[in-house]
Amino acid sequence: MRGIIHRIHSGLDLLASNWFFAYFSITALQLKVIWGIWLRKDLPFGDTASYYVLAQAWHLTGADMFVWSPLYTTFLGSFLSLSPDAYFATIAHRMLIVLALAVLVLGLMRSLLPPIVAWWTTAWWVLLPINFESLYEVHLFFVVLILILYLAVLHLRGILGRGVGVAALLVIGVLMRNEVLVSLLLFAGVALGFDLWRCFRKRLVSMPRILFAYGAPLLLALLLCGFFYARSIAKWPELEGFLSGKHTLNVCQIYAFSYQQRHPDWTHSPWTECQPLIQTTFGKPEVALWEATRLNPRAMLEYYWWNVKLIPSGLQVLLFNVAAGRVDPDYAPVSFNPRVAIPASCLLAIILIVGGMIFFQNRAGWYKTLVQPGVWGWIVMACVGLVVIIVMVTERPRPSYMFSLGLLIMASAGLCVQLVSSSWAWLSSVRPWFPIAAIALIVITPCYYYLSPRFGSRPNLEVYRHMHPFQGIVDPDVALMAPNAGPELCFYLSRITNRYCEGINFWTFRDSIPPGGDWNQALTARKVKFFLANESVLTDKAGASFVKSAQSNGWQVRELEDLPGNRWMLLEKQ
Repeated sequence: MRGIIHRIHSGLDLLASNWFFAYFSITALQLKVIWGIWLRKDLPFGDTASYYVLAQAWHLTGADMFVWSPLYTTFLGSFLSLSPDAYFATIAHRMLIVLALAVLVLGLMRSLLPPIVAWWTTAWWVLLPINFESLYEVHLFFVVLILILYLAVLHLRGILGRGVGVAALLVIGVLMRNEVLVSLLLFAGVALGFDLWRCFRKRLVSMPRILFAYGAPLLLALLLCGFFYARSIAKWPELEGFLSGKHTLNVCQIYAFSYQQRHPDWTHSPWTECQPLIQTTFGKPEVALWEATRLNPRAMLEYYWWNVKLIPSGLQVLLFNVAAGRVDPDYAPVSFNPRVAIPASCLLAIILIVGGMIFFQNRAGWYKTLVQPGVWGWIVMACVGLVVIIVMVTERPRPSYMFSLGLLIMASAGLCVQLVSSSWAWLSSVRPWFPIAAIALIVITPCYYYLSPRFGSRPNLEVYRHMHPFQGIVDPDVALMAPNAGPELCFYLSRITNRYCEGINFWTFRDSIPPGGDWNQALTARKVKFFLANESVLTDKAGASFVKSAQSNGWQVRELEDLPGNRWMLLEKQ
């Protein structure tokens, strides 16, 4: 009996550090968390729908928009080769990104930390909704690229790893997120400075080797950037206008959103009605960030200071999915729970402080054993993470903008946990329990998309499913009215690059018509050719009244389904 127990104990001990078990179990945990996403999550609107238009351009014509994250739109567009269905493409590419992140985060943590600490640190990442239910997939895809960068620097050891890291930062900065170019300058300065020092002072490396290690990856990076530029819909000098417009629109929207939080009496949409505010504040409807700061320093200092005050809440949502404050640091609603956020923040601070004290008590020893093997990984993570501080102040401490900083904090916390627990001799005796604990966590973790009532009802998808069979007749020059419709619905129905119909929300339209107003005249003025009426419209008094008289006013029933509780019809103007 003792022999059997000993063999089981030894087997579990080996399993605790087995790489296959670690990757299999963390993938299983992530899959358990997101299970049912394809049945419960609605078709995403907002930025995802905008990127979908560019993804479809890549799929249909092989064209991209050089200033709008072409790496991401190419990735999303590749899913359209598997299915023309927008819901399949958006959900499938989110799932692949999320599962890839779980594997890549574990790979990063195992490169920097002992195996068991690395697994639990990755589980922390995996279980946070902000890391899989982020509002837009483009932000998560950016993290995939950043993690590949980190792993390249860590595993292509020496000068080649640093050269590839510089080239990868150039690609990500040009083809995904422009602020990464600041990280490129930081890392290139440190890495190239180190290698030149080794060349001229230590005589450890030759100049031809430095030129090859940096020059070859940079040449490949420039060729990749040139490939996407050659396929861009717009090129220089037209591209300059798109780049400027992208930046000034971003400034307009982020300033207006912040202004609305500080002045709730301003009730306009920060996304579509921000120009008048910018005109009033800065004297012109479009301004760059530096220009706004020059034109009205006081207004921009208030804006920057507001962002600084939101940083604690942004970090709490990033690391714990809840905030202790009262003001949302994100654009999407976040959870406020001081009873969770404050203790969690204090615990993390204690771990970092105590771990830091232990490290500095034996700097040379701990550096050699824990930090030095992955020191360039820590350096590149710091270079990318530092730029997030600039983004938090100038843009907003939105958790989706701070993932790279979150990874740095998590890895640092894992390192400090290892430092704190290094003197606990009894830990070796509980090591074999790790596989059991990991499996237990997978079993007891609930499926996130079955927890909240906000999932399950999919109004955007319902409207899209009704309209998708008629995609071929929805011309770019007409308007489509439907419940929950907006520009996004037309983006998903588009067939021609940069040309799509106008989506009009039924409820907004209904509320804009005065009592007794002529709906047909208003619809004609807005060039509405298609009107989708579902159960919600058909049970609305005003909507039902219009539908009842539609045929006598020149509307034809294009499609009709009369299922109890799920009726819908598509009307077309003749």
